[in-house]
Amino acid sequence: MSIMVKSLTIFDHYSEKENNATKALIDLLRHSETRLTRLFLSSLLKISELDPTGEDRHYDLQIGQQLLRPRGYGYVVAISDAKRESVETRVYTDRGKDSIPDALIQLNNVSLLIEAKLDGAKVDLSQIKNHEARFTEGEIIHEPKFITWQEIHSFLKQIQDRYLYNWNDVTAFLLGQYLSYCEHMGFVYEKEESFILADFINRPSIQRVIKEIDIYLKSLPEVYFEEDIRDCFGYKLRLPSGKKTPKFFSSSKYKKGIYIAHLLDSQSALEWQAEMDSRFIGNQKYNHRKALREVHINMDLVDDMSQIKDIIDFAYQDRRKKLAMK
Repeated sequence: MSIMVKSLTIFDHYSEKENNATKALIDLLRHSETRLTRLFLSSLLKISELDPTGEDRHYDLQIGQQLLRPRGYGYVVAISDAKRESVETRVYTDRGKDSIPDALIQLNNVSLLIEAKLDGAKVDLSQIKNHEARFTEGEIIHEPKFITWQEIHSFLKQIQDRYLYNWNDVTAFLLGQYLSYCEHMGFVYEKEESFILADFINRPSIQRVIKEIDIYLKSLPEVYFEEDIRDCFGYKLRLPSGKKTPKFFSSSKYKKGIYIAHLLDSQSALEWQAEMDSRFIGNQKYNHRKALREVHINMDLVDDMSQIKDIIDFAYQDRRKKLAMK
């Protein structure tokens, strides 16, 4: 099966990743039924003090001022993108004094101030403490809540069923869009193909070439597509024993998009890199010292797979010969 190219969602429109992630969550809750926010607070965050009867809600971004009126109960909620939130993902520094909460969620008698982290950034406990000062006098401030984007995705996936939860058209649409956005961002326990493809969603020619390469490589004997997606689509050889070898080719997000041929010796890599640099004006290799056996080709310079088929074939055959696969 070839990789699937997904289109943009309505949440894929901010250039700043951290701002976009926070705004996407707030927009989902703001424009959906109140019941979704209620479930988010009571079922996901386990806030037992929430008054379930009212619909007095408010949302905002970048909370630079102290809140004006008490709601009753205040929580700071830290969201990180670690697969499993733990004390190891938290730090305490003196850099959090001037930071402001990324967002505000208020429903009935509960106020939440949100601190969002991405790309493995750790939660700064000094930030959390300083955010608590934003609550107005009279608010009962509880211990902060720590959660991950992956947990949010998993929870929303569970309650997406329109027939079970009877969501209206708008909420059902927004939930579907937000879940796809989470896949684009990698906010899932196992990253999906769209996590890579979303990086090139505004560069359809790159998506097309990536797909051409994928179809071609999967048609070759013993080629195995690395299902544990991290920052690239990786292709390995599967030995007769079932054991998988290191990658011989990858389509990577690195440096805004690089095709990488993983060769077996540095001299071959040096010669092929010179050939690629000559063929594609402006091409350059990154990380020379650590990538001695790699050949890098900038994706923006490749219009068709045929332009790099020779290096793909060389990497494949080179690895097969090494493993005596004939």
